[in-house]
Amino acid sequence: SISGTEQFIEAVREKQLQGALVYPVVTPRFALCCTGESMRSLGNIANDKSIHVQTHLSENHDEVKRAEELFP
Repeated sequence: SISGTEQFIEAVREKQLQGALVYPVVTPRFALCCTGESMRSLGNIANDKSIHVQTHLSENHDEVKRAEELFP
């Protein structure tokens, strides 16, 4: 999925060069279902390429508590 994310970012950036008003965003589908390795890799991509990150992080109280435990 990491290489697919990188390919997606490059494809969107190609569209930007052609005048499209779109921006790539790193989107782990649901933070609590991602491994630490995948979250670090996606974070590195976002930092290296200066793009935003969005995810479903905390949709209820139990998820908020668990997300805080996993991602302090």
